[in-house]
Amino acid sequence: SQAPVADDRYFFHFFTTAAFNFRARTFVGPPTAGGNFRFKIDNDAAPPDAVYPIDSFFDVTYHVVVKYDAAANSATLWVDPVSEASTSVTSSGGIGGVDAIDRVALRQDSSGNTTQVIDNLIVGETFGDCGGVTPTRESTWGRLKSLYR
Repeated sequence: SQAPVADDRYFFHFFTTAAFNFRARTFVGPPTAGGNFRFKIDNDAAPPDAVYPIDSFFDVTYHVVVKYDAAANSATLWVDPVSEASTSVTSSGGIGGVDAIDRVALRQDSSGNTTQVIDNLIVGETFGDCGGVTPTRESTWGRLKSLYR
């Protein structure tokens, strides 16, 4: 049996090549209700300020959707959504004015004590571009879907 995630580690974000304007940093962090970890998000920095309200477990496939909205200066996270109205958490505020996002990044934790498996990365312009995909095989952290508006 694996020990639960002990601290917050981000593994995904949007950014610009001109500067270190990381947006929609997506984390895994400690669980609070007996699971192995919780998904978390922050609009522009660490530590994360929005925590998904349900614990997640290792060796389960999750369909994660992340949205960065430059106009609203916010980042939203869904786990296994069936629609945009599904349970989500939003991180707002921080440094505004970053709308020239031109990259996504997958980050390997420098502590060397985590393994991530991300499959079927999709970047779209609408929630429908990224939602509604049924996972076809298992991965530890699940599938990450991203939405940039």
